[in-house]
Amino acid sequence: MVNDDTIISGIAGEFDGYSDIVPLRKGKEGIKATSDGFLLNEEEFAELQEAVDQQIERLCRQLADGKISITPKKTAKESPCTYCEYKGICRFDLSFPGCHYEIIK
Repeated sequence: MVNDDTIISGIAGEFDGYSDIVPLRKGKEGIKATSDGFLLNEEEFAELQEAVDQQIERLCRQLADGKISITPKKTAKESPCTYCEYKGICRFDLSFPGCHYEIIK
């Protein structure tokens, strides 16, 4: 989120203490993020938007080329496979060659 009071209030609304909507808290020193890297300046946000646009373009190109490999993302604590409704028909299994998680921070 862009670190701008108008944008923050437009998304988070009015709150005291911790926001129920986004990872922010309001204290004596002003509004602070409770999650690293959540509040960005406009230049950082533009860079993030550009990176997202490039990733979407890359993924769409791969899909159009017929590349639909199963490579779920995983953090140190979570994997989307935990919540997936398609485990019974998915071909993702770490015991098969070529199946691996893409680890993200």
